[in-house]
Amino acid sequence: MNPTRALVYSNATSPMGVTSAKSGNKRGESEKCTNILGIAATGDCSIESAMKNGGITNVTSVDWEGSNFLLIFSSGKTIVTGE
Repeated sequence: MNPTRALVYSNATSPMGVTSAKSGNKRGESEKCTNILGIAATGDCSIESAMKNGGITNVTSVDWEGSNFLLIFSSGKTIVTGE
């Protein structure tokens, strides 16, 4: 979940975690997850999905990129870096 969520509109990238592993040059993104009215949510925005999409086996950092409009519609994806 995007920790920078605002009441009217937000569009931000937020750090979610970091490891002690050496910095990697690969980047992987999950598919976009969406939520409508808190009633229906779809997508796989897992760390594992982002790792697979980036060919990453050793994660260096995890970020969340998300947007929100009036708490009616929100979407986001997980971004990982590593080797």
